[in-house]
Amino acid sequence: MRTFARAEHSEVAGSLNDLAIVYFYQGSYAESEPPQKRAPAIWEKALGRDHPDVARGLNGLAQTFRDKRRYQETEGLLSQALWRLERGRWVPIIR
Repeated sequence: MRTFARAEHSEVAGSLNDLAIVYFYQGSYAESEPPQKRAPAIWEKALGRDHPDVARGLNGLAQTFRDKRRYQETEGLLSQALWRLERGRWVPIIR
């Protein structure tokens, strides 16, 4: 019996993010935005808000906004990504 990923599964978010990257590199910024918005939301629900995949998704969306010259939104997303990484348990300790 095969099982398939639910819409809120982290693997679905990964595929959405990959699709958004393809659109981004094709210069189809408008098409890349919807999957880039969905991916971090799914990762947050599936993995927790401080997971690095959430920050990675926000960072990707910020890149799209930057290229669309939406700098205020870019700054907000990058700040959110950094906040999540800094407060999460995923940041490696460098000595």
